[in-house]
Amino acid sequence: MKLVLTAVMVAASRKVNEREYESGVKNLLLNERFAAVLCGGKVHLHPIARSQQQQHDELETRIFPDAKQPDQHQQAPNASNAHAGREMAVTAIGLTNDFLIYATTRGSLHHFYLKDMAFVNEYLHDAPIVAVYPNVQGTRVLFIDSSMKGFLYSPIDDKCLEIPKFPPSIDKVLWDPFDSSSVFAAIDNKSKQIATYVYTPQTTKGPVVTKVALTKLAHGFEPVLLWDGNIHGQKVLRLLALCVCVCPVLH
Repeated sequence: MKLVLTAVMVAASRKVNEREYESGVKNLLLNERFAAVLCGGKVHLHPIARSQQQQHDELETRIFPDAKQPDQHQQAPNASNAHAGREMAVTAIGLTNDFLIYATTRGSLHHFYLKDMAFVNEYLHDAPIVAVYPNVQGTRVLFIDSSMKGFLYSPIDDKCLEIPKFPPSIDKVLWDPFDSSSVFAAIDNKSKQIATYVYTPQTTKGPVVTKVALTKLAHGFEPVLLWDGNIHGQKVLRLLALCVCVCPVLH
């Protein structure tokens, strides 16, 4: 399957870039400057707008993992990872203004710093990682492994905490930009519930993640944004009419 990515500058109404990907695209993320595309077990990273100097330069695209990428960990000491001996494939991606974050079948979680175009952190989990949800800065990453358990990882101090009472089927995770390192909500469309958590970095027991609320998800309500303890979203009314709704998740 081939997919063509076309970026258009709205103000100028002209095409600024076009890409072809040789396999099915699993995920596509954008920030102000870059596009990250997950396809064929690899992530393609390239600028959204191609400069004049890059018109014929394929080196503007970075593909991960690659042969030059250092492998800091062959396998975790306590790993029961059945994929550890196989070729590493990317399973999930996240993109902030500063970082490309991706996870693999080996259970590794990588932070790639976009300003310096260099890897700055790698963490190895003991099972394959299937989903990643970074906060706005990329300083906290919620990830889900193949057993559908949720974990909160901090690349700042290399701490990883299992999230208590984590829902078994998650459609998305929203971080609160109002307090982007502490509050997040897990959306479970199957059970029609929103589980809200608070991360506390310093307690008498060390850093902890606490489940603070469980909110019923209204029928037809699609969460879009978590802001200052409220879920903002949209709801279909009758035909295709939409209304903006707010759902408090912190009381």
